[in-house]
Amino acid sequence: MEVKTGTGWLHGKPRATGSISSDSSSGQGSIISGSRADGLQRDSTRAVYYTNAAKAKLLLNGIEAGETKEYYDNTGILFWDIPYKAGKLEVVGMDKDNNPVSGYTLQTSKRPYALTIVQTEKQIDKERGLAQIVVQVVDEDGVPVMLSDDEVTCRITGPAKLLGLEATSSSGLPRGKK
Repeated sequence: MEVKTGTGWLHGKPRATGSISSDSSSGQGSIISGSRADGLQRDSTRAVYYTNAAKAKLLLNGIEAGETKEYYDNTGILFWDIPYKAGKLEVVGMDKDNNPVSGYTLQTSKRPYALTIVQTEKQIDKERGLAQIVVQVVDEDGVPVMLSDDEVTCRITGPAKLLGLEATSSSGLPRGKK
């Protein structure tokens, strides 16, 4: 069975992420808000999708946005220039018979509301004594928030040591903790 994959982005500032996958396909990426650095709304944005599927279609809030795009042999990159609208953005990769084979769904987030732990490992590695912990900012609906300048402070208590810290934006991290 050939695996079909895809990755999606909208050009601009990150806003929220999500993914869907099945046994035969996967996808990952981020959704971009229509906000510019000065806080003004954009009229349009570009949705970019990297895939090896035969074709793909873009849905915005359940409605097809633009035409179905055929696979582009040179780069595998498909894109749509669409009016910006908050909500659910979905790209569906399809085979030559229009059967879904891959996809990616993204949701616009609201303001930051809480921190959540994303489980990456079920237990601490017995040999190295290491565990990666992912702390994620979410809105009140649990949608990841990628565009926020709220400060987050991490403190370690108990028999543990912080070995490194990363963020989606490196602008606020001290040297050596990126």
